[in-house]
Amino acid sequence: MQAHGSAGRLILGVALCMSFAACGDDDPGGGATTATPQYETAACEVAPPTGQDAARMQCGFLTVPENRHLRGGRTIKLAVVVLRSTAAHPQPDPFVHLSGGPGGWAIDGELGLYTADFAAPIQSKRDIVIFDQRGTGHSQPALNCPEVIPGRDSLAELLTPEQEEARDQGNLLACRDRLVREGNDLAGYSSAATAQDIADLMTALGYEHFNLYGLSYGTRVALTTLRDVPNVRIRSVVLDSTVPLQTNPDGGNAGPPAVERSLNLLFADCAANAACNTIYPHLEQTFYELIARLNGTPLMLQPTAPDGQPFHVVATGDRLLRLTGLALASTSFSPSLPYFIAATARGNRSVLTAALSAVGGPDLYSPGMQAAVLCNEEMPFVTPETLDMLNHDVNPVIVQAYSGEPYPQVCRAWGGPAADPIENQAVHSNVPALILAGGYDTATPPAYGQLAAQTLPHSYFFQFRGFGHVILQQQESSASAPSCAMRVMTQFLDDPTHTPDGSCVAAIPPPHFLGT
Repeated sequence: MQAHGSAGRLILGVALCMSFAACGDDDPGGGATTATPQYETAACEVAPPTGQDAARMQCGFLTVPENRHLRGGRTIKLAVVVLRSTAAHPQPDPFVHLSGGPGGWAIDGELGLYTADFAAPIQSKRDIVIFDQRGTGHSQPALNCPEVIPGRDSLAELLTPEQEEARDQGNLLACRDRLVREGNDLAGYSSAATAQDIADLMTALGYEHFNLYGLSYGTRVALTTLRDVPNVRIRSVVLDSTVPLQTNPDGGNAGPPAVERSLNLLFADCAANAACNTIYPHLEQTFYELIARLNGTPLMLQPTAPDGQPFHVVATGDRLLRLTGLALASTSFSPSLPYFIAATARGNRSVLTAALSAVGGPDLYSPGMQAAVLCNEEMPFVTPETLDMLNHDVNPVIVQAYSGEPYPQVCRAWGGPAADPIENQAVHSNVPALILAGGYDTATPPAYGQLAAQTLPHSYFFQFRGFGHVILQQQESSASAPSCAMRVMTQFLDDPTHTPDGSCVAAIPPPHFLGT
């Protein structure tokens, strides 16, 4: 699951009625209103992705109930973008993109991915539908929180993780209080509500059947849709970096155990590479000595953000460790990590400064929506005892670095109805599913995808060596376009009932580390 903000959050059918909650139920929202969805076209508020024909990009707003458990309540609007297929006779079932987060902005943050070249394998056969989930981006209202300090600004003070946690708790609760005063019903913002939004959107746009692609938190939405929407409508689902409902140890993120697993894998991969092991000997020891040194004597740095503005950073060891966890998320950065660790340990400030510059961009998410989802359906199932058990055998240095998450305390004060136990139960469905996982993923480790596959009997699981979080957005070092992940996915979309050819996944070489 994507995470945002400070404290490690810098930086988503073949058989009707196979899921628990949607067996022909005339009231799929569990007592919810069933108002007819209303869709209106509108001028596009964003430019088409690179190479896309503006004439094929259509925009609009879908009006839906804010709280689907109330009749006659307030309505909200969801911003929608459709990239029409380039085919003369496109397939009738679109590719529906479900953004990460929770709270991620799909239109401003993820639409740009679908350049003409990138989207061609999909768009040459079917429409692509992208929308800002309720409470996010261009949707109305967006549960934005100016009270929450932007990620890059949160690094300017010398704070312990506990102090960061207290600060972020206060800011999130101040945002909550304002959102409630403004008339927002925060109980209406959940994955279950978004699942019904998807069904309404498909109906309003005239699609009887559809394919779901969820990334990170979007996989939880996809799984919830499998659970709550009659499966006869869902032709296939792609889960990219999976968040199973039954696994929420740390607000949707795997937490310190997954970070330690990924770091250990990085260290092992470098040690197994003769050149890497020669150039960067004792990498693990070097890393943890560096963390301890910076926690004792932080560096004062001034990176320049992508917008050209300088910002101040107090670079502690805890923050460096979390930055390394973020770098493991992408093949663009993970091959540089041994060099980054070694150079920083030698006192080279420029490498760390450049790395911080790369994460100094705007936070493209709505914190109020993120908190609402976590508090409505995930954190109620997290207990201190569970976290202590999960972290028992993890390096205390990692546990300490990730100890500043504000949500346990925030959610105790959030209010709203009690969480439905179904939100912590596995989703069963016979809809064909493609599951993609990254070997280095620190947020949604491969075990999460394998866990989801256990109750999806028609699923195909692929683990990408050396990849991190959200596979489709990454590229193997020796690949030509389209990427291996895109080739596997489009073959699956062409025929979801047969296992796609994964030979390109098996052929991905070990990571090629910088300097080797």
